[in-house]
Amino acid sequence: MDLAQCVGPKGRVVGVETSAAFVERAEREARTRGVATFRAVQGDVQEMSTLLPDDRDSFDLAYARWVLCFLPRPEAVIAGTAQLLKRGGRIVIQDYFNYEHSIRLAPRRPAFDRIIEALAASWREHGGDPDIAGRLPGMLAEHGFRVLHLDSIQRVARPPAADGGDTMWHWPDSFFRNITPRLVTLGFLSQAECDAGLGAWEDACNDPDMYVLLPTVIELVAERVA
Repeated sequence: MDLAQCVGPKGRVVGVETSAAFVERAEREARTRGVATFRAVQGDVQEMSTLLPDDRDSFDLAYARWVLCFLPRPEAVIAGTAQLLKRGGRIVIQDYFNYEHSIRLAPRRPAFDRIIEALAASWREHGGDPDIAGRLPGMLAEHGFRVLHLDSIQRVARPPAADGGDTMWHWPDSFFRNITPRLVTLGFLSQAECDAGLGAWEDACNDPDMYVLLPTVIELVAERVA
């Protein structure tokens, strides 16, 4: 919705999403907000050019945040995007690198570290890559892009017990409370490891002297030159 507002009344924004429920929700939100410049397309982003066959060389910008890390064929997304962008068009990507080693409770808690190890293992088991950003410059060059900007985003969150904490804490708090039991169901954690890891997290929530270092996000902007 933010991008649709940025392009103004003469622009257009197309969102690609595999879930029919999320497509419906996005379109409903666009109608509610009166945003006529947005539409959602249901399908696999790894098949981009087939989803938008009439849009070759027509887009000025592509944006992907925490998308490529979950996919078994991220190269297909880059290749499809290259076909859809105009020459001189840009792609903006924000995604993970060094995930397993950059997210930590401080002081470190081995029980929580075990959750991160299991999470990364489950990610890779399903075809994802929590270090995808390390491969992106070469992948982009192969498909006719030139990198214009490359930087890292590293954030720290403090718990509610720390002088009220900060709003950044809410994201990891919700995420780990939901994902950790699921890692037991999937067979990547034992119930004892789950209980110990969530116990370490609960301790952090109530300790004003603890904080969590959030995973490194690499921000990259590239221009289509070929």
